[in-house]
Amino acid sequence: MLWAYDGIREATAAATLQAPVPDPRWLQEFQAQLHIRGARPHPKILTSLRTSCPHCHAGLTLRTQRRSSLQVNNCSILSDSGSIQVYHAPKFCSTCKWPRFWCGYMQTKEADTKRTKARVKTKQQVDIAFQHPDVWMCHRFFGITTTWLRRWRYRMYLQRASFQSEALLPTLADGVLSGLRGATLSDAWVRELLWRRGQELDAGKHRQLAKDLKSLSVETLISKSWIWYAPLMLHRRDTQWLLSGDRRCTVAVDGNAKLHRRTCGQPFAEVVPCDAVGKFLIRGCSARPSGKDTLCQAHAAARDAQVQPMYAEIEAHRLVRALHAPDDVQFLEIKLQDFRGWQPSCTIPEANLQQYFAKKADERIRLRRYRAQTHRNQRKISAKPMRPKTFLSSWSSVSPKQASSCATHKESDKDVVAAARTAGFLFAISHSGLVVHLEELIGAESLSQRYAFLLHVLKQFPDLQTVVHDDSCHLHFMAQSQKSGSVLAEKASKLSFIVDAFHSAGHVGQWCKAHLMPDLPANKEKLAGFPTSIAEVVNASFSPLKHTIHHMGCFMAKFVLTELVDVHNMKVLSSVKVGRLKHLIAFSFAWLRVNKHCVPLQLCTCDAIAAIAALQQDRDKKFSFFPLPPKQHKSARTVANRQSAEHSANANDPKSHFLHRHDVPYLL
Repeated sequence: MLWAYDGIREATAAATLQAPVPDPRWLQEFQAQLHIRGARPHPKILTSLRTSCPHCHAGLTLRTQRRSSLQVNNCSILSDSGSIQVYHAPKFCSTCKWPRFWCGYMQTKEADTKRTKARVKTKQQVDIAFQHPDVWMCHRFFGITTTWLRRWRYRMYLQRASFQSEALLPTLADGVLSGLRGATLSDAWVRELLWRRGQELDAGKHRQLAKDLKSLSVETLISKSWIWYAPLMLHRRDTQWLLSGDRRCTVAVDGNAKLHRRTCGQPFAEVVPCDAVGKFLIRGCSARPSGKDTLCQAHAAARDAQVQPMYAEIEAHRLVRALHAPDDVQFLEIKLQDFRGWQPSCTIPEANLQQYFAKKADERIRLRRYRAQTHRNQRKISAKPMRPKTFLSSWSSVSPKQASSCATHKESDKDVVAAARTAGFLFAISHSGLVVHLEELIGAESLSQRYAFLLHVLKQFPDLQTVVHDDSCHLHFMAQSQKSGSVLAEKASKLSFIVDAFHSAGHVGQWCKAHLMPDLPANKEKLAGFPTSIAEVVNASFSPLKHTIHHMGCFMAKFVLTELVDVHNMKVLSSVKVGRLKHLIAFSFAWLRVNKHCVPLQLCTCDAIAAIAALQQDRDKKFSFFPLPPKQHKSARTVANRQSAEHSANANDPKSHFLHRHDVPYLL
């Protein structure tokens, strides 16, 4: 339209014998566009690093002609300085024809696919030995630099960045990546990070990960990799706790209900085994609801399904303790319409039970939405919508509730006064604020899940002796009631429970005041300076991240929060004064002297650092830590300024892997 407008204006000016007057604003904009096009570098060809075929060992051919099967694609690479335009071309073997070798991955043809006129069905997998060191390719048309991906988790925690807002920045900057979505960025970040984490796996699992990395969805990929990913990150947190010098006998346990995601409202949906006491935890469904629905896809289908008609519909349900049964075991009973008595739930078909609970949960969640919208329209800020009662009841809440006179436990005998979809995360925190263990919590006031979390922490860290918790009285009586379950449960009953100072005013029971207050002389000796309110400080740093994981699935949310916890721990390590190894970390860099040779600490693995720490504890003279290289007498401020200047100089270099000051070395 601009060119047509200029032609009409010039024709009109020639007809009237008057010189055209250009618009200065349009001229400046046009010159700026020319300057951007002229400053953009010439695109280069990006292809696989392979040189020979893995099957016949023949040389690979790089075809740069535009054909349907061997097409050269215009590819955009997202970097820290903006988008880079390149050509992405595949390599192929003229003898084998398949597979096609792209940058960092290969494309193979499925064996059961018949060759027809239709498009050939293919699948992708990572090329293990020929991964590009600087670029991670999402597909043929888009890739991200590894420096951007490695810095992303630091930006999520330190700058509260999100995938959706980050996808808008390239569009606003140059307009090249106008169709970029936040799901593409999160997908690439998860796959690249899992690939780096999987470098420590054995050869068989590593090859299987290479096959699954490009073919499975993100949620399925994380759930399949969780069997090795969770122990790996637990080992990292254990090493960080060792490096911090904190005492390993005291932790603070607290839950964060603000850091939650959307969960299905179906009650009695999941049975989680608790091997330490030989029982099962019954909790609500942890799946993500489908779209704007209140339930997940499976339970929404059960709600809308046509089940076998009964002679009477289900009217109500209740949980009761059966005769001659333990105090913490309850059974579900059903009452039918127009019937006075209650009957066991086993007499009702399972499909009818699922439909009853699904409809009940859907009605209550929609009622809460309606009340919230009504109060929002009326602008009643002080009036809050009523929280519907859920159907969940802990299998162990009866005895601890009756043993304590404090009103700090929200569970009642009949039901739990909490939102039906309340969720969150449980943290175990050390003296310096390190998160040493975390698990998801479905039902924020579930005492049984808190006790199971305590057993997991005690199993991983056997030196634990003291637990600081905001509801220590009920957790203490819970541990006492379950001590006959196993050896670990008996050990948990002997732990010392102390209430944190922030919630001590709510514990009005006489037994709590005599045994659990943090200002008691015996408890002060056990704490030995432990900050009882450290959990509130750590939760305050994680609560603003609720917008990051609110829309995520079960395993995706746990994966993201695990990585953010790792960043939090490294940030704490970079600022804490270490006790036994007080010269270990300074300004995110440290040097290790091994037989008179200095090695950067970030080049050492966690196992090597742990072994060196043990040697340092035994006063071995061969190993020592320095905050700076020896024979260098510069102030810390000078070193920090030099590092900042080096980062500014390498900011536009796509091959630069220099990290920010807050980015503690990755292997630490």
